[in-house]
Amino acid sequence: PVPAVRMTYLIEPQPGIPFARNQGMRHALANTDYFAFIDDDEYPTPSWIRSLLAVAIEFYSDAVQGPVVPIYPDGTPGWIQSSRVFEGWRYTDRSHIGEAATNNVLLRSDFLRRHPIEFDVRMQASGGSDYRFFRQCIGAGMVINWSSKAIVFEDIPRSRTSLGWMVRRQIRLGNT
Repeated sequence: PVPAVRMTYLIEPQPGIPFARNQGMRHALANTDYFAFIDDDEYPTPSWIRSLLAVAIEFYSDAVQGPVVPIYPDGTPGWIQSSRVFEGWRYTDRSHIGEAATNNVLLRSDFLRRHPIEFDVRMQASGGSDYRFFRQCIGAGMVINWSSKAIVFEDIPRSRTSLGWMVRRQIRLGNT
């Protein structure tokens, strides 16, 4: 059986995503068996968290990642949609994977209590602290599974549906 879900909202006064992630994670490590991250511009399906938990419990996973499905605004050119720039990872359901990000992930607190890895606050302006965090976790032995049913959606703003924005994003990701 999947346990009850409890949510807590926290406010981090220090600007920067790694500061907010670290504060949330510290709170979760002191109070929960599992905790999840989802981006602020995403929204989950009703069964999202239960789908992540089900895979975590079944495999005793250290982390479970799920898919992010982009929702394009009306009038988005077909070439942008077919470019797959906004497409996330896709794996076989329940498979063991070698990467994760904070856009749709559940973490087992016990792993991070044993391996006190945090998000690098030096990356507060550059982005990519989640990529570095998960690389360190995998290096410490983190086992990550995939849950195809733990879907979140991301509305793509019209301002991001241009070649210029897409190129800048890829450069930033490359620099990370």
